[in-house]
Amino acid sequence: MAISVHARGIRLTESLKGWVESRLENAVSRLGHRGQSVRVLLFDENGPNRGGEDKACRVVVRMARNETLVVEDKDAHIHALVDRICDRISLAIDRRAERRRAHR
Repeated sequence: MAISVHARGIRLTESLKGWVESRLENAVSRLGHRGQSVRVLLFDENGPNRGGEDKACRVVVRMARNETLVVEDKDAHIHALVDRICDRISLAIDRRAERRRAHR
């Protein structure tokens, strides 16, 4: 599955990019062949000189059958933000699979 990581207002080092890709790969791995692509946007809403919960992340997961899963969140710390986003994606994938099983 193709995972693309982009940043706006946040310095995206190779180590940060690799870590984000690894975490998301684990979070969406249960999609298997149904997952097509993951697009991640990390951005700093207030700019680099202001603190607070201004780091944001938006993840768009494209799946088979034109299904899309979008998760967004904010935090002051980028690593905590990505961890929480990955947890939310895993839960959303599980819920979607449960709904699919319930309709059968």
